[in-house]
Amino acid sequence: MNFYNFNYLHLINDSDVSRGGAQKILSLLVNDNKNVTTLTLKDSFIKIKFAVLIWQFLLLFLCSIISRPKCVFIHSRCYLPFAIIFRLLGIKVVFYTHAHYRSHRWLFNCFRCSHYIAVSQAVALSLRTQGVDPLLIKVIPNPYFGEKYHETIYENINYNSFASVGSLKQWKGFKEAINFLGQVAMKYNNKLLYSIVGEGPERRSLSVAAHSHHNLELILIGYQERPFETVTNCPFIIIPSLEEGFGLVAIESIFQNKIILYSDVPALQEICSEDQLSFPFNVNSYESFEKAFTKAQSFFDVLNDAKVLKQRQAFIKRYFGLATFYTNHNKFLIEVCNSELY
Repeated sequence: MNFYNFNYLHLINDSDVSRGGAQKILSLLVNDNKNVTTLTLKDSFIKIKFAVLIWQFLLLFLCSIISRPKCVFIHSRCYLPFAIIFRLLGIKVVFYTHAHYRSHRWLFNCFRCSHYIAVSQAVALSLRTQGVDPLLIKVIPNPYFGEKYHETIYENINYNSFASVGSLKQWKGFKEAINFLGQVAMKYNNKLLYSIVGEGPERRSLSVAAHSHHNLELILIGYQERPFETVTNCPFIIIPSLEEGFGLVAIESIFQNKIILYSDVPALQEICSEDQLSFPFNVNSYESFEKAFTKAQSFFDVLNDAKVLKQRQAFIKRYFGLATFYTNHNKFLIEVCNSELY
């Protein structure tokens, strides 16, 4: 990290892009720009998290006195206490809100920032309920910057093939999806295939959950740089999130012309509610899932309609294009720092 020659600083616990959407967005914002630098918890020889934060707190305090950045973006709540030193030094502090946080909300009341970026209207609402001034919140949706469109060979499609993409964590709801698919498979005496592209701490517990459903085959593919390339001939994507800040997988699935079964949390509704091949369900209700499952399968033939593909991809490009994303960030930087960057 160059402490003396940058205008914008990003703080995040881990910048590894395999971790998820926040890290992917950060990689777009940094993008080898010499005016931008990143500091993470891993940028230290110290192994204890609290000790790393204390060391980095003191280091940034000294460096900010010598060479003040124009703006500091905080992507992880563990760095919120740092807002105190930056604001005391007259440096703009932006909390980049990637999630709808349900725990440790007291941090937002104790450590105020100059501005907030929310990745969805649902996240903006959660900030307002935590007492953040609406005038300080800017909604900038995440962009589609994923894979090129993988044309599907419909003759090879398996009607009974389902897939999910995401890190294997409890809040992603994959265990709930396994149980729902297992119940559907048993009720209709049908063999179902469920592939999950991603890695994480829930791998073993997901495998155990699948063992009790004899008509369901679970395949844990692991992390893939191009996840949709591995599920080209799978027509159905399930997004069973228990909570979500922004539905990055949803916009990728729409662009790839998949039929989507999605948890009806607000952030996913923002993206999927107007899409004709996206069907919501209550992640706490099997009956709701079965209804969405049945309806989704009845729309299978629509995947062959080139007009539908064109409409879905045009929707993603219009509202979630990369150019729009950078334009929104430039507008934000002009408002906050009187300068452009992208």
